[in-house]
Amino acid sequence: MSYGMKSRVAIFILFCLASARIESNALAEPFRRHSPLSSELHRAPVRGSRDVPNLLDLSTQDSIVQSERLPIRLDPIEHGIISAQDDTADVMPGLPTRVGLNRQLPGEPINADRDGWWRIQDDRTRVWSIQIESPDADALRVHFSKLKIPPGSRMVVAGLGPADAYTMRDMPANGGLWTAPSLGSTVWIEFQHPAAGDEIPIIEIDEISHIYRGMSPSARPTPGGDVMSSVASAQGLLSCHEDVSCWPVDEMARDSVGRMIFTVPGQGSFICSGALLNDADPNTYAGYFLTANHCVDSQAVADTVVVYWFYESNGCGGSIPSLSSLPRSSGATLLATSNRNSGGNDSTLLRLADDPSQGQGFASWSTTNPSNGAIVHGIHHPGGSYKRYSQGYTTLLQPICGSLPTTRYIYNDWTNGVIEGGSSGSPLFNSNWQVIGQLFGVCYQSGTEPGCDNPQSYNNLYGKFSFTYPLISQYLSSIAPDDPYEDNDSIEQAAELPLGSHDLLLVDFDDYFVIHADGPASLAATANFDSTQVDLTLRLLDDSGAALDFAPPTTSPGSVSAGVDPGTYFIHASRSRGWGGPYRLEVQLTLDDCRAPTVHPDPSGIEKNRYLTVSPPDTSEPMAIRVTFNTIHVPNPPNELFALPLDFSALNGRSMWVGPPQEFVEVVFPKSMSNAAELQCEPHYMDWSGIDVINIFGPEVVPSSEYILEAVFEGCSPENEGNYSPPLIVRTSRWGDIAEPFQGPSPEPLSQPDIFDVSAAIYTLKELPLGPPNTRIQLQPGTLNPNKPVSIVEIGHVANAIWGAAYPFPAAPRCP
Repeated sequence: MSYGMKSRVAIFILFCLASARIESNALAEPFRRHSPLSSELHRAPVRGSRDVPNLLDLSTQDSIVQSERLPIRLDPIEHGIISAQDDTADVMPGLPTRVGLNRQLPGEPINADRDGWWRIQDDRTRVWSIQIESPDADALRVHFSKLKIPPGSRMVVAGLGPADAYTMRDMPANGGLWTAPSLGSTVWIEFQHPAAGDEIPIIEIDEISHIYRGMSPSARPTPGGDVMSSVASAQGLLSCHEDVSCWPVDEMARDSVGRMIFTVPGQGSFICSGALLNDADPNTYAGYFLTANHCVDSQAVADTVVVYWFYESNGCGGSIPSLSSLPRSSGATLLATSNRNSGGNDSTLLRLADDPSQGQGFASWSTTNPSNGAIVHGIHHPGGSYKRYSQGYTTLLQPICGSLPTTRYIYNDWTNGVIEGGSSGSPLFNSNWQVIGQLFGVCYQSGTEPGCDNPQSYNNLYGKFSFTYPLISQYLSSIAPDDPYEDNDSIEQAAELPLGSHDLLLVDFDDYFVIHADGPASLAATANFDSTQVDLTLRLLDDSGAALDFAPPTTSPGSVSAGVDPGTYFIHASRSRGWGGPYRLEVQLTLDDCRAPTVHPDPSGIEKNRYLTVSPPDTSEPMAIRVTFNTIHVPNPPNELFALPLDFSALNGRSMWVGPPQEFVEVVFPKSMSNAAELQCEPHYMDWSGIDVINIFGPEVVPSSEYILEAVFEGCSPENEGNYSPPLIVRTSRWGDIAEPFQGPSPEPLSQPDIFDVSAAIYTLKELPLGPPNTRIQLQPGTLNPNKPVSIVEIGHVANAIWGAAYPFPAAPRCP
């Protein structure tokens, strides 16, 4: 097509060609990235294909649906009218190249409650289907004005090419969804709901986009890069385009360029070009995509963006792939945009909804402006066709469009190749293959239409990246925060992860953790995550990297488990979509026969101020007893405001161990003995079977508190929560409450401590038979001593408690 009739043209006092909008996608090969300041090569693993297997055989779907229901068929479009509209629009200023026409469905929007066909499969899967036909379309996009997909369900959309599946994860924030183009004039739509699901979907379709050009596979180029005149004519392109595969271009730069298609509500579908930009974070592959403002200027349009990757010949003179066979990226977030009519330079930065994961390149960039006459390169998709190359030099010679000053734009002339509508937004590279601008269009004088034979008569315009950079620097220069275990992106870099629960971040594509089993055991891991942020996949691997168990990213939580022999194992958390996000990973390793017996409560059932009294497990096998400070010093009822309790929150969640027991005098008259043990920082393993009752003390045991006691066998890892006995909760009594009846929980009368507690302390002081044991009376701070006689100090403490005085003795953590 000629520039005057089929290209993007912006008309000023001088005429400026505005470029068009296009789509992008990704290929299955390793990542390649450039650093913004160097050409260092980076690679990352390639994620799986975008294709999702369908529950139904789509090869027979046509006959299945048509035999039951007729399709919704729209009237043919008026090609003559559409062509005339495009001929006019193609010469209007600042408009992208239209390739599709939006069409409202006849009557009311399609609604699954009244339209289409519901049926139940043999496996009890419930299926709703409908088909829509728009005659003579090259491809169709479907707009769901309302779509709510329950968890575990999916919407499958298929044309002549591979089917696409959409889940709850694909829903934009605005509630609507434009599907990716499906080849052909008929599209099959099928909602698949698992038998176990009971949530009702919401499905409403109000319009389609009838794509009538720009989707057909391109013809084979001739060797040397020139496109045959007959082929160019058939494609509507100039004959002097150069196949990018016929030139020694930088591969990273080439593979950063994508073909973009998008749909503007109420208007149609359009095409442009753009490129992925590298950022400062070497651990992430953020999909920062640079294009033009006249391509995408709002979030509503960004939601509809589809970018096709690697749409290029497989070698100079080679074959051209079909768009449906290529990787692609769907949806984007608008980060920054700069309108040329408001003092900007026609730039837009998007972040693709899913970070690239199919081997795309990440282009390097520079904020240094090129000198006059500097060599520059262009890589783009003219007319939405396969990837082309242009080479030339910067110029300050006329024509210069006055409304597009050189302070914001770079002007250049081509010596090889050319650009056309659809090339809009594509990158301009300097001699080091760094991005220095994005394409706006062409500037030429009236009567001198751009073409292959007059490259000096017009100039190409690119918005300066140096002008764009201040608007987007916050994205390209930032480092995404990660968890403390990074860099653990490969099995060779796997981080040692303690057993238990961990709050983690997955901002790159992989987290690897190593777990060691000292003996035969059960190994399990569970990941909880927000599926709107990250589609986390969990794997349990052996020491060779082979998967023992796999949890797909369908729902949260995802769990993996396996019985394992002694050895080394790996937990692999990965994502293939989204930008990543937080997740909680819980890891348990339970050695066979490692579960310890339960610690039993005090047979007397009496709570004490400064002691935890329990019965150890009755087994001769050595074990240790762990005490976890659960809720420390929370009086019930609450103290009065004038006597607020001390803050013991620093102890909450910490653990200590029961030390070696010793025998002490419990009651002086008549004399009786008991065992008591102080808390310590390290486990103490022993045979506890000869001890009926143990009194546990230490500065950390304080009134009005709750503790958790658990036992673990010697030889079983104390880091593995699965090796502990079931938890026993032990509470201490309220400050000064030492005599029956003891303070009960609400709503029982809250009357203690009282005069009976003072009397009990006096009885013990006088060594009377009615006096309670020392462990009940002892209230003083510091290292406790069950042999220490009760003194008048205890009586004073009880009296203070009666008057509402707060517990006065602090306890700082003694263990790290």
